[in-house]
Amino acid sequence: MLAVCGAVFALAAAIGLSSSALAGCPLATNDPDTPGRNEWEINVSHNIERTRSELIQNVPNLNLNYGFFENDQWKANSPLQLAAPSDDRQHLGIGDIQLGWKYRFLEEDETGFGVSIYPQLLVPIGNESLGLGNGQTELFLPAQIGNNLFDDTLFVYGEVGYNVVFDDESQNSFYYGVAAEWKVREKLELVGEVGEFIFPRGTEPDDTFFNLGITYELRENLSLLVSAGRSFHDGSRGEPQLLAFVGLQFLTPGRGGMRR
Repeated sequence: MLAVCGAVFALAAAIGLSSSALAGCPLATNDPDTPGRNEWEINVSHNIERTRSELIQNVPNLNLNYGFFENDQWKANSPLQLAAPSDDRQHLGIGDIQLGWKYRFLEEDETGFGVSIYPQLLVPIGNESLGLGNGQTELFLPAQIGNNLFDDTLFVYGEVGYNVVFDDESQNSFYYGVAAEWKVREKLELVGEVGEFIFPRGTEPDDTFFNLGITYELRENLSLLVSAGRSFHDGSRGEPQLLAFVGLQFLTPGRGGMRR
């Protein structure tokens, strides 16, 4: 099945975590799965987020994942970002970089559930004044849990975490999401999620969102990832009115098939 990376885009940018948040594959909610020992997963995508005041695109977003062991994953995420505010000209440049490490400490075949942690550091290298970054170092501290059902045709998982903004703790936030992947055919999966960003101190409006999409195996080790969604709110407070993701996922040659 598919790898739902972290953070349809790492939504974080759109709704509070970071501008590299637009970098998911293709959902915002992460699962406990990892690439495998000495295995690569590379995701290249075009991500779109539209709000009432601006249009942000990653053109493209590059998401690299590598497993040193069977139960860990190292991530580097770097977008080339295009920001187009409604009241200014558009700007193109490198966005903020996100680095992460996932460790799965409980295995599904032993305990019934796969459980992992996935700390991720946002490094603010994008130009904040041009809308290409948020200018703040952030640390996202989530945990994931997942379970395969019905002979592995349905994968259900959830994530909950806390995002720390080092330069302004008043912007710290919680995130939770629930997602599912349903294998309807040998090469086709339907995916979907519902999640929420919560800002306890009210510096940003809380936002509940959804994403729906598909993954399709084009050939061995190459899959098409597509998703779209939006906030449940009307967008008057700046929540995303459109979230869209189109990307390709490359796996280590010889592995074959989609993975989560």
